[in-house]
Amino acid sequence: MGLLKKLGKKLKFTLGKILDSIGEMSVDQNLVEDFSASNFRSKLTIRHFKKVIKDDLQALKEEGVVDLFVRWGQRVGELMFFVPGLMQRRFLTKRIEKNRQVLKEVQIKEVVEIKSFPYSLSIVINTKNSPPFFKEILQKYKNQVGFRKIEIIIVDSGSTDDTLKLAKYYGCKIIQIRPEEFRHGRSRNIGVEAATGKYIINAVSDATPSTLDLAYKVVLKLEEKKAVAVSVRQIPKFEADLYAAWMVWQHNQFMFGSGGEEVWVYDVKNFDSLPYLEKRQACLIDDVFVLHWADSIKKEKYNEDIRYAEDLLLSISYIKQNKKIGSLQSESVIHSHTKPAEYFLKRHFVDGNIIFEVLGTIGSNISDGFIPASIQEIDNSLHTILYAAKLKSRENQENLVWLAKYLDFFDGKVRINESLVKDWDRLYKNLHEQLLSFRLDGESYPPDGEISSKIAAQVSGLLLSEFVSKLKTKDKRAEEKVGKFIKLLEVGI
Repeated sequence: MGLLKKLGKKLKFTLGKILDSIGEMSVDQNLVEDFSASNFRSKLTIRHFKKVIKDDLQALKEEGVVDLFVRWGQRVGELMFFVPGLMQRRFLTKRIEKNRQVLKEVQIKEVVEIKSFPYSLSIVINTKNSPPFFKEILQKYKNQVGFRKIEIIIVDSGSTDDTLKLAKYYGCKIIQIRPEEFRHGRSRNIGVEAATGKYIINAVSDATPSTLDLAYKVVLKLEEKKAVAVSVRQIPKFEADLYAAWMVWQHNQFMFGSGGEEVWVYDVKNFDSLPYLEKRQACLIDDVFVLHWADSIKKEKYNEDIRYAEDLLLSISYIKQNKKIGSLQSESVIHSHTKPAEYFLKRHFVDGNIIFEVLGTIGSNISDGFIPASIQEIDNSLHTILYAAKLKSRENQENLVWLAKYLDFFDGKVRINESLVKDWDRLYKNLHEQLLSFRLDGESYPPDGEISSKIAAQVSGLLLSEFVSKLKTKDKRAEEKVGKFIKLLEVGI
């Protein structure tokens, strides 16, 4: 009787330890992930069983029967935990997929129940090596709701990445042209001619529609206002840095101010005699995203001769024909550029030149009356504008390698033009203060070194474009040299 009582106590103690070891294995998601199927399969090998037997014999020798029972109980617990764990993972995965499908169906249902156009929509996108999120862009356009048919046309000028594979996977119509054939207006015309939809969107390969009913809402306004083309607002990407977000905000403020949800331009008298600001604000068509009546754009066509700003010229042509164009501030595409400082030097230089070429005017950041004539004076001035950016970048401990090729363009002795330095400093201070006043979440974010260098690049780009536009010289060598310098700055834009 005493022996049975003693064995009973030992058995009770052993079972208690086993239950405790199992009870400690609460359903923790991290443990579920750790105890994966591959981890469990690794325990089903002969090598593992040999190790288990060896460890069990050692435990029996050192700790006795009780510890051996506890070890066996833990293994039962692991197995009991493993199976529910896999079931739990499977259940969660299925629930997530179901929720995604429900959300997608709700998004589509909300729009389709309002109205569905019995027409086709064509989307034309120019490409040459697309961004990492190009797949998402194609998905968003492919799933636009409210149309009988969606057609995506890719006009590619030499992509070497996965752009064409993605386009083929999503059933896009692909038109390939040689890189040397590419011009913004020409490529867009090629896509427009191939389009079969009643409405045609021209878009860029790095702008993402913010909603699945974007095109639907823009068409509603196009028809309601009897316009020929409608663009939408741009908003910065989630990962945009402060400078990129500020650039988008600055553009929206310049073009639209703090007005309402819609801007329409029509019945403009004497466009050519308008002040620069009014001219620029009237040109609402933006090829980042613009929706056209197919009949109108097929007849009008983009200008194929100009290097850039084909949308600017199209706006002017429509305005002079008294055709209505618009921009919806309530609808948007996600588009911004978080890029190195060099990009903004080139971007602002090219944009400034185009504005002068198309609108016949440019800013007045350089002191009046400053018109150098000799090749030495031109070299001094261009070098000074770039050198000022170098000094500001060095002050912020930025990498200056990208500036070297532009500064090295000017051989021989160059002198600093003090008048231009003052103009440069004045414009930098003005833009710097604007950025400091830019608010996000109700707070002011002072620029760090990298952002300050981007402002410096912007200043130099603006001043270089103004300088080149105002330049007057009869020196053929100087003209040739400036022409080569312009081509250097236009590469990659």
